[in-house]
Amino acid sequence: MAFTSAYISACTGLASPLFPPTATPTPLLIEAGGYFLPAPTVLDGYDVQVNGPQLGVLNPDKTLIISISGITAQPTNETPEEILDRYLTAVMTEGSGSYEKGPVSPLVIGEAPGVLAEITGVLYGFSFQGEAFVVPENAQHFLFGFGISNLSKDPANWETEGATVFHTLQNSLQFLKPEGCLVSADTTYGTLDNPIKVGGGPLDGPTRADVYLTTLRGPNGETLTYQNLGSTPSGDFDLFEVSGLAEPVTLVLDSYNFEPLRAPVGFTCSGAFPLVAP
Repeated sequence: MAFTSAYISACTGLASPLFPPTATPTPLLIEAGGYFLPAPTVLDGYDVQVNGPQLGVLNPDKTLIISISGITAQPTNETPEEILDRYLTAVMTEGSGSYEKGPVSPLVIGEAPGVLAEITGVLYGFSFQGEAFVVPENAQHFLFGFGISNLSKDPANWETEGATVFHTLQNSLQFLKPEGCLVSADTTYGTLDNPIKVGGGPLDGPTRADVYLTTLRGPNGETLTYQNLGSTPSGDFDLFEVSGLAEPVTLVLDSYNFEPLRAPVGFTCSGAFPLVAP
C-alpha cells in the first residue's frame, strides 16, 4: 500500500512528519480516484497528502491514520464486504499484522450502497482500533477507506478523535461525475445486443460517432483514444476499439437509429453528449 511509511512513522515517531502541513482546499478534489470532499474543514490542522487516487491523513500526534482510495479494477462477482476483506487483508499482510472485523453496517455514498465495519488488530507492532469501508460506484470503481488509532500511544484516541474525524470524512465523500454525464446501468449497452444509437445515417453518422467517442471518458475521467474497426458483416453497426482503460474495449455504435445517449458501464463522460435526434 502507498502509505506503508505512514504506519512506521506513526508507530515509531522517529521520522519527521510524513505529510507536510498543507492548506486544505475547498473542495478537496481527488480526480485520479474519482471522488471529492466538498468542504473538508475537519482536516484543518492535519497533515494531508493526495497521492494519485489516494488521500492520506495523519494527525499531529501521529496517533490517527486515515487512508481513502478510489480504486479502478476489473469487474468481479464479489460483494462489498468481500472486497473489504480482501483489501484489509492486503494492508495487514504488508504491515505484518492481523485484524478482527466487528459489526458491519450499511454505508451509502451518493446513491451507491456499500459497507462499513469496525476493526481492531495489530499493525507494524502496534495495537489499533478503527473502522473501514468499501462503497462500489459501479462494477469497476469503488472507494476503499480505513481509519485507525494507535492504541499504544493513546488508548482513547479512537473514541475522542478518530471516530469523529473518520465519520465526518466518509459522510461528506462524493463521487466525482461531470455535470450532465449520464451512465447506463445496463451492462449490455454498447454491445451487439444493445448498440449505442448515435444516428445520422451514412452521411452524418461518422461525425456523430466521433463526437460521441471524444466526449467519452474513463471511469476516473481519463482521456481515451479510439480506432474504427469497420462495420459488422451486416453493415448495420460500426465497431470501435477504445483504449486508455486497463484493457481495450470494443464498442458497437448504430448510425441508423437514435436514442438519448449515455456512457457505457465502466465509463464516464466530459459532460452531456452534445447530440440530439438528427
